[in-house]
Amino acid sequence: MKTIISKRFYEKEIPISAYIELTKPSILNMVLVTTTLGFFLEGRGIHSFSRLFFTLLGVAFACAGASALNHYLERDADSKMKRTQKRPIPMGIISPSTAMSFGLILVLSGVFILCWKTWRRKEYMISES
Repeated sequence: MKTIISKRFYEKEIPISAYIELTKPSILNMVLVTTTLGFFLEGRGIHSFSRLFFTLLGVAFACAGASALNHYLERDADSKMKRTQKRPIPMGIISPSTAMSFGLILVLSGVFILCWKTWRRKEYMISES
């Protein structure tokens, strides 16, 4: 069974695993662990699990998008290096424009989640006194 997330304009199927590879899951996991530790240390404990959840969600989206954009920017070098030739863009599984769009959507979504759900507006208000 092959899971499909989208099709290109010429009806080539793109497996979801190619999109997952663009997000560099191992790096994403390390970033999320570090974010959780920073959240814990900043507040001397976890006082709001919903805020932690939205912080991790926003950071995950932003980090995954940055990784996808890195794949897009490094596509020419990746196609020349033996170690990176089997990545989704050099292999032609995902087009560069699709990878860029995917990355931009993830980054913008992550920033939106972080601003909307986790930013403490009252702490940054300047008093008029």
